[in-house]
Amino acid sequence: MKNILIIGPRAFPADFVGTSGVETYVYSAVSAMVEQDKEVEVTVLTRSTYQEQVVSSEPIPRVKVKGLWALPGRVLEALSYSFTSSLLACITHTDIVWYHTAGMAIFSWLPVLCGKKVWVTIHSLDWQRKKWTRWERMGFRFAFSAMMQVVRPAELFAVTEVLAQKIEQITHRPCHLAYPGLPQPRASQLPRSREDYLLYLGRLVPEKRVEWLLEFCATTGVPCLIVGTHGNTPGYERKLRQQYQSKYVTWYGSAIGQEKWEVLAQARYLVLPSELEGFPITILEAVAVHTPSLLAHGILPDDFASLPLIETFAASSQSDFNRVLRRLLRKRPKRRSFSTADRQVLRRYTWARTASSYLRFIGE
Repeated sequence: MKNILIIGPRAFPADFVGTSGVETYVYSAVSAMVEQDKEVEVTVLTRSTYQEQVVSSEPIPRVKVKGLWALPGRVLEALSYSFTSSLLACITHTDIVWYHTAGMAIFSWLPVLCGKKVWVTIHSLDWQRKKWTRWERMGFRFAFSAMMQVVRPAELFAVTEVLAQKIEQITHRPCHLAYPGLPQPRASQLPRSREDYLLYLGRLVPEKRVEWLLEFCATTGVPCLIVGTHGNTPGYERKLRQQYQSKYVTWYGSAIGQEKWEVLAQARYLVLPSELEGFPITILEAVAVHTPSLLAHGILPDDFASLPLIETFAASSQSDFNRVLRRLLRKRPKRRSFSTADRQVLRRYTWARTASSYLRFIGE
């Protein structure tokens, strides 16, 4: 048996209030890996405060979950959890210690010193997030770059080619691709009719620029549904709710499981104004239910961005965001079958392929 210890997700599986694409990625990739390779066993270290909120937990063969206590606070929670998890990795019988996100890998040198093989998957450039102060961002990037020089045996992975290139520039080391996969919701459980709202689905954090969509809807009279909660930046959500008290804006709160699929399948468009993304899992979910999406140019791989369900705007331009959204609203989106060319693109994005991207490094 090959034992993998995962550090990074707040809870496992991803069905809890405040979940993110990282948790969905970890759950889906792990599920596919243990399905493909019966000799793989996985232990996922999570944070107990989030793990207690998981609403559904169907067991996966050869996968264990252990919640760890962490100090409260934006920075202290991440540091204490990463440190405790890394220490535990040193004394645990495990072959591979697999970190998710750059921030969680800050103590990855500990298991390396103990002779453990280390993987690090980068989901986004975490140090660019607006929740950090200028000095925290600079320190974060420097610490990550320095740490990746120390842990030379570690294998680096990224969820998009753009991210992989940036990580290679920062670390001067190869970074492998491990794209996320397309989910497969049960078609029989999805609503067939569309409603007239624009949907934002995700965490309410500053780099997501949700205010762009709120301002557009409040001034044009187009209804929007805001689905999600703050990560650990409650002040941003409070500010948005106070500033945009419009009859055209509906604050839904969190939606997980079947409820999430329903609001996504009924939306006229999924709109992600974000300036900082890896490969948004929400976009894959929207494509799975044939809901058209709008997001910033340059985030998605070129082949996926060419799908007819995907529209983009200039990443740094709010005026272009408004222009593209107005153009989209002048036409009615229709559910249509994917063409042969579309299906060829989608076949490159499966969780089985994600699993294979990692499994080929197990024996090395």
